[in-house]
Amino acid sequence: MKSTIEKYNLEYDRTKGLILKDGSNKKYEDLLYFLYQIQWLEEIEDHFIPEIEKVLNGEIILDSICSGTVCATLEKDITKVEWQTRITEVPTLDFKRILMEYSKMRW
Repeated sequence: MKSTIEKYNLEYDRTKGLILKDGSNKKYEDLLYFLYQIQWLEEIEDHFIPEIEKVLNGEIILDSICSGTVCATLEKDITKVEWQTRITEVPTLDFKRILMEYSKMRW
């Protein structure tokens, strides 16, 4: 069974870090850059996941989180990852799973 990260053309290579599995498919490149710019595990655990939980639980309707130059607009069903002129939509639950999987791979 594929991990959530793999469903979005991403994989963690122990020597290269996070990469696009198929380099010619740039569809989720902005998601890659969002993850790549996360500096500390605490950003995921103490900030990103709690904000996503608030949105998923209906405590807030709309939120935004940023990692370096890439921002994600969180809504209950869809998260829009925005980098430069690109906007990629990912189900918010998948976005949360990707962050959790990535935190286990990288740290």
